[in-house]
Amino acid sequence: MTLGSEFRKGMRRLRQLETTTPRGRFPSLAWAWPTGGRDLLLRAAILEDLPRAAAAYQQWQDNTDFDTVDFAMQRLLVAVSNRIPEGLLAAKDRARLGGVERKLWAECIIQLRTTEPALAALEKAGIVVMVFKGAVRTVLDISNLRGRYAAELDLLVRPDDFARAWATIGSAGWKYVLGFEPDLDRMIGANLSKPKSGELDLHKYPYHQVLTSDIKPDMLWARAIRARFLNHPVFIPSPTDRLLMAIAHGAIGGHEQSDWLVDCALLIRAARWTGRCSSTFAPSATSRPMPPSSSAIWRDRWK
Repeated sequence: MTLGSEFRKGMRRLRQLETTTPRGRFPSLAWAWPTGGRDLLLRAAILEDLPRAAAAYQQWQDNTDFDTVDFAMQRLLVAVSNRIPEGLLAAKDRARLGGVERKLWAECIIQLRTTEPALAALEKAGIVVMVFKGAVRTVLDISNLRGRYAAELDLLVRPDDFARAWATIGSAGWKYVLGFEPDLDRMIGANLSKPKSGELDLHKYPYHQVLTSDIKPDMLWARAIRARFLNHPVFIPSPTDRLLMAIAHGAIGGHEQSDWLVDCALLIRAARWTGRCSSTFAPSATSRPMPPSSSAIWRDRWK
């Protein structure tokens, strides 16, 4: 994908969105937070006070026909079903809520397991990879799939390894989804698919907005955490980098899917974040600046 193609894709998605009530003046970071029913589900998925979270879900349920729930809301229902005890959630559709959770969990397990040959090929080739974006919580604990939909595997490699990683994954059967051989030097990342297998996103850089530090990402990799996934060695980003990546990628289509907001809330809560990326959040702070008004969004939504 190139910056131009990403922009055009983003504009197409924007034109398809339903009209929502604006939050403040544009441009404002508050616009990244959905309104209406999606807002209620986010509160149910994020609020630390579980009775308040259950009340938000009940309000959503009272005003929603379950048969009209779209995929973006189903993904949030997984987070709600996974965290709120049945005693607090005496829902008339509790069985259906659990059914959504089981269906999406099974889909994720099946899709992610089919990506194992790609990881095996990369390990055999000696290419170090980092899992980032949605599947990170699964790497940390595969049981997290019951609360976070992640059927796609995003892999980051060092820029100097991108062409070799592309060829390695290609030899394992994954091909560029657009069906032609792209100019790898101009790419930030790309979607690859294989029949009857899960989708892979291979990234040369962790962000669409490439900075000088992304060209030689030594500090990013120095902060990264070693892990294992599907019995292969991988890295995952530090908590600071996970937060910044979630905001940078999620805000591109902030109203298309909202899992990134749940991810951010969990990271912020775990780190006792105060509005600044500092050593209280990770052993080594990232050089990428955090918008100073970000903290206001979270204080208003999930405290």
